[in-house]
Amino acid sequence: MGKIRIVLNMKAGRGKSGKVFPELAKHMQELGLSFDLQVTQKQGHAVELARQARLDGVDLVIAAGGDGTYHEVMNGLTEGGKLPCPATAMGVVTTGSGCDFPRSINMPRDDWKAAAQVIRQGKLKQVDIVKATYIGPYGAMESKAFINASNAGLTSETILSAESFKILGGKAGYLLAGIKTLLAYKNREIRLVVDGEEAFRGKATMVTVGNGTYCGGGIMFTPSADPFDGMIDAVVIGDLNIWEVLKEIPRIYSGGHLANPKVKAYRGKTMRLESKLPLYAEMDGEMPGTLPVEYEVLPGALKLLVP
Repeated sequence: MGKIRIVLNMKAGRGKSGKVFPELAKHMQELGLSFDLQVTQKQGHAVELARQARLDGVDLVIAAGGDGTYHEVMNGLTEGGKLPCPATAMGVVTTGSGCDFPRSINMPRDDWKAAAQVIRQGKLKQVDIVKATYIGPYGAMESKAFINASNAGLTSETILSAESFKILGGKAGYLLAGIKTLLAYKNREIRLVVDGEEAFRGKATMVTVGNGTYCGGGIMFTPSADPFDGMIDAVVIGDLNIWEVLKEIPRIYSGGHLANPKVKAYRGKTMRLESKLPLYAEMDGEMPGTLPVEYEVLPGALKLLVP
């Protein structure tokens, strides 16, 4: 595999990442894999470390953490989507919480021996990323890329609230944050344009634009999404009241919500999501700005290590 560098977020998963990493390192060393290790010190640091790894000619950067770590490493390697197809490849290991993107590529979870085997014997595959242009915190248009999913509406507000429930981790924390948000949230008027044509206009509870299948700790918001197909998927959950949302929650976990006539699914290469009222846009667990957001798939823009 050539020169390997691991970017480790020790704080991911409420500190789980730092505790379990020695087990992964042991199995890698048993397989004869040598690597450099760099530990993130602050939010955004993984972007800098991945960028430097690319400039150093590293062959493979392993992002060790959760979805936020994968997000930062990918943005560092591709310069936020401005530098597609860098020579440096990316791998992911699930040492944090959430870890939704690895589910979409069948990466071993909590099995460090199997993860080490993937690092040694896995194959490189060109994966899509999505470039997003949005309103940044100071009112100017900004852009970055995401590898897994972007959410707006009840979902983005829930992710903001989920910070308070991180101690519970994964599905339980996200579910409780969702219930708390649901009690106060008012559905918004949104407009979705797909490949230049209006696809949806009306009140919606939430919208997910997915490159991967899962988000929110293993929930199949976009069950048909495939990060290798050169397309992006969007699921609009329409104007549901609180009781309809509660009824739908079990089906959302398994992807069965697409059977609801108030739930619409779309697929395209470009999308634009607008809202009459201010609405946060979440990307891979980060909250960079607000709507409107323009999405553009960048097919095969990153070499990814897969099983």
